[in-house]
Amino acid sequence: MANALYNKFKEQLLQGGVNLSTAVVKAVIVDTAGGATNYAFSQTHEFLSDVAAGARRGTTVALTGKTFTSGTFDAADIPGAFASLTGGAVEGVIFFVDTGVETTSRLIAFFDTGGGLPFTPTGNNVDMIFNASGIFSL
Repeated sequence: MANALYNKFKEQLLQGGVNLSTAVVKAVIVDTAGGATNYAFSQTHEFLSDVAAGARRGTTVALTGKTFTSGTFDAADIPGAFASLTGGAVEGVIFFVDTGVETTSRLIAFFDTGGGLPFTPTGNNVDMIFNASGIFSL
């Protein structure tokens, strides 16, 4: 697979249905190779409810310091984003708009390359450090 924006997010972005500057944006790390509860990326997934709870390894706090420069979305790094993380390997990260309800929390982007992916948790805190060139560009 490769890094991608979800189709429904792109549709909503073009129709003015999502505003990342005011939305609560979070990231969840996922297992894509862990068996029955792993996450299998599909461009057609729309909401957090499309991601099996068993595939989720941890969720960040809301992204802060969001910027939008020349079509690039970025945010402040999150030191200790995943505290004392244990369990199976992590192969992907999903960004989503958190509404507090999984069936309306829109998926934004899926990444399974770069940023230290994949990795195996060791019980230590895991930082979320974003690329200097931004999280994604349109």
